Amino acid sequence: MKIHFFLLKINRDEWLRYYRGEARTVMITSLQGLRISLPAIHFRAHTTENGIQGLFRLTLDQNNKFIRLERLK
Repeated sequence: MKIHFFLLKINRDEWLRYYRGEARTVMITSLQGLRISLPAIHFRAHTTENGIQGLFRLTLDQNNKFIRLERLK
C-alpha cells in the first residue's frame, strides 16, 4: 500500500462546482510533493457547509488504485 498525506482547502462556492459534477477531478499535491488527480466523488463524505478543508490521508494499492481517503483534522 502507498500512503500520501495532503492539505486541502476548497471554499463552499468552488466545491459546489465539484459537487454538481461540473468539475470531476481534484488535483492535490501531497506533502511529499507528488501531484495526484482524484475523482471528486471521493471527497463528498468530507463536505461541510464551508466546503472542504483539512489534513487528509490517501491510501492507494500497489497499482495506485484508490483504497481510502480519510480526513485527519
